[in-house]
Amino acid sequence: MLSKNPRTPSPSDHQPTGDQSELRKLRLEVESLRARVSEQAKEIRRLDELAETDQLTGISNRRSFENEIKRRFCEQERDGRSFCLLIIDVDGFKQINDQFGHAEGDRLLKHIATVVRSNVRQSDIVSRIGGDEFSIIMPGSTLEESEHAAQRLVQRTVKMIQADMGDIPVGLSIGLAESANAEEINLLIEAADRAMYRAKKAGGNRYKKESDE
Repeated sequence: MLSKNPRTPSPSDHQPTGDQSELRKLRLEVESLRARVSEQAKEIRRLDELAETDQLTGISNRRSFENEIKRRFCEQERDGRSFCLLIIDVDGFKQINDQFGHAEGDRLLKHIATVVRSNVRQSDIVSRIGGDEFSIIMPGSTLEESEHAAQRLVQRTVKMIQADMGDIPVGLSIGLAESANAEEINLLIEAADRAMYRAKKAGGNRYKKESDE
């Protein structure tokens, strides 16, 4: 009986069919598209961060502050969770610029941002909202709790800044307001602003609450 020899595979047996080849191409295209989409998403996130970051100090800018305070007001309307707003102004900043130069003024602003950020809670949002004006949104805080934070900023934080800035005189005037007492965002900001100006008028380097006269 003759033995049957197995058929020797031909080269064509190992080559993909037309459908298999097309499927492989599609898979490669999909992987390429996924990689491009991932890179574009990263770039979009980077640009979003840049758009909401103050370029001098590295903290949130006014645009970010406005978006954040709107979000917090929406949360308050939804679940009743209020927050406090602190408006901070650097005392005599124009005179500091005039006497020591804009480079030193910029260095002071960067240092204030760093020290303030490191002396509040992780959940608090610190922003630079104007030339020498900063804000702190304190989620879930009462006016009394934010008062303790303002006191710490005036007493301890200012001393830390002064120790690093040498002869440059530093003072912070701070105004406090609670969102539960304001029906609209602009009314909350105005209340904190008025309190800050009362602190400045009283001699600066101090804080005032919205209820202080």
